[in-house]
Amino acid sequence: MKKINSFKHKDPSGNQPELIIVMGGVCTGKTTFRKSKYCNGYVCIDAGDIFIELSKGEYYDFPSHLEEKMNQIGIEKMRKSILERKNIVIEIIGCEYEMLNEVIALCEQINYSNKVVNLKCDKVEAWQRNVNRGNDNISAYFCEPYHVMWLKQAVIEHINLNY
Repeated sequence: MKKINSFKHKDPSGNQPELIIVMGGVCTGKTTFRKSKYCNGYVCIDAGDIFIELSKGEYYDFPSHLEEKMNQIGIEKMRKSILERKNIVIEIIGCEYEMLNEVIALCEQINYSNKVVNLKCDKVEAWQRNVNRGNDNISAYFCEPYHVMWLKQAVIEHINLNY
């Protein structure tokens, strides 16, 4: 895993909460990086983690019958984090430039600084990680739409509450 670049927008006062977006292809080490770098002081909002917790040790295809409950938990966690001005970290693949720009612009509207950390790794290494991926490790490829949807919805609600 290699961090290739990052960029951020930050208020000069340093009082803003942060949105960290860990981005990269499938099995580039996003979760490993997030857990090592952002385990303290950040609320991780991850559809895969919520799904695994709801699965209670059973195997189900993602998102299966747990989707509605997963969505309820995910959006509520995002709302609460934004309302309480907590630092937030999410993972995405990030292959859609427009989506990424929209997320960043929305967060700036609620005075969150943002940092995008783009990870990459060797294709053979990523392939091997994917082959060895356990059932309790849901890819950001599948989780990204939920993360983006929850963030957009919570930010828009927050903006509407404050007007």
